[in-house]
Amino acid sequence: MYVNKTEQRIIDSFVSLYKQKPLNKIRAIEICEAAGITRTTFYTYFESVGHVLSLVEQQTREDQDRI
Repeated sequence: MYVNKTEQRIIDSFVSLYKQKPLNKIRAIEICEAAGITRTTFYTYFESVGHVLSLVEQQTREDQDRI
């Protein structure tokens, strides 16, 4: 799966936050601040924080399938 640089920054920021706190405590604005983007940009790529998690899970499955 291809993701562009902005999507990858969002994903990386999400993963960093997810390592620190549970999903229900992560807010889109926190991801935005960590990624250095606006909320508008976040919502251009993702519907919600849960949507980011879904993409991370999908990427993980695809990576495991390649092994």
